Amino acid sequence: MSSPAGEAAFPSFRAASAPGSDWSRALAACLAQLDPLPAGGNIGFVFLSEALASDADAILNGLRQGTGIERWVGTAAAAVHRQGMREALGQGLAVLAGRLPERSSRLFDAEAYPAGPPGHVALLHVAADLEQAGGRLEELARNCAFWSMGGTTHRSILPLAVAGCLSEGGITGVCFTEDLALVPIVVRAGVNLGAACRLDGRLNRTLTRLDGSPALTVALERAGDLLRHRPSLVAQQISIGVGNTGEGVRTVARVVGIDEGSGGLILDRDLPPTDHVYLLRRDGASAQAALKDAAAQARRRLGDRFPQALIYYVPRDRQQYLLGPCFDEVGSMREMLGMPPSIGVVVDQTIVDTQLESLTSVALIIA
Repeated sequence: MSSPAGEAAFPSFRAASAPGSDWSRALAACLAQLDPLPAGGNIGFVFLSEALASDADAILNGLRQGTGIERWVGTAAAAVHRQGMREALGQGLAVLAGRLPERSSRLFDAEAYPAGPPGHVALLHVAADLEQAGGRLEELARNCAFWSMGGTTHRSILPLAVAGCLSEGGITGVCFTEDLALVPIVVRAGVNLGAACRLDGRLNRTLTRLDGSPALTVALERAGDLLRHRPSLVAQQISIGVGNTGEGVRTVARVVGIDEGSGGLILDRDLPPTDHVYLLRRDGASAQAALKDAAAQARRRLGDRFPQALIYYVPRDRQQYLLGPCFDEVGSMREMLGMPPSIGVVVDQTIVDTQLESLTSVALIIA
């Protein structure tokens, strides 16, 4: 796949974004950027940040009136990706509008349609407390056959999701048929330091013993020579993950200090009840290398086709603990794919085939 030249290579979609907490200004700016719309536009994606969540009704109505597109899907979240801005992630509005073949997509709300519509791949937005989100997704997985991806946002941000109309809870999204050319992207976390460790002791936010030894001793053995000779770096480079596999981490906590008396690892947050944990190195360089690998795989799957649109979900912990606030993951992926119209959002957790993860980014290419 060679690099496309200009907007003519992307006739099916246009993207727009605007910063700030003034919904009317953000909406007007996005509508101006969307003009001219792709001919026959019939679907829109909208991400809005917390500051605009209370105005979601007005924004949705404005998008419908300004574009003539009735079907919109999206969510409110901690931050959105704002194309072309110095600070790419922040408060504001991000919109993607375009044309899909008839009957290739269907919006749904799991509260009204628990089984979900028939489809091949689904983008899901879960508006629920995190302890409830996993159960909702498991229930949906039992009733549907599609492969799913997307993100979760906390119930305190209302309204949280839209699928045709506003929804204040549950699961909403869009299902795509197998006739549509789609390329899902899954970008895993940084460096996983070996197999799971048995958690033998913990006191509040301090992990005291792993695999029968002081937690610090195990961390230094796993981390290699650099940290073994400079134990103070553990608090800068090591995180603790909880999940079914080292790659599928559902909850992550950062090591912020060492208890020299017990050899314990002090965490920045509580972990859920668990018998095993994973040691992870917070390595931005490895995370960026994984991003390049994922982009290369996507280009191979695309073959001679150009990506017409990119929809991206970054979990908050990945952005904070692995990449840092200055790294623009969405923009980097977009550049590596030839600058297609894109929309991105920072969510609490991402959804990978109905499983929740805290260090994995997911994206969908529409080709």
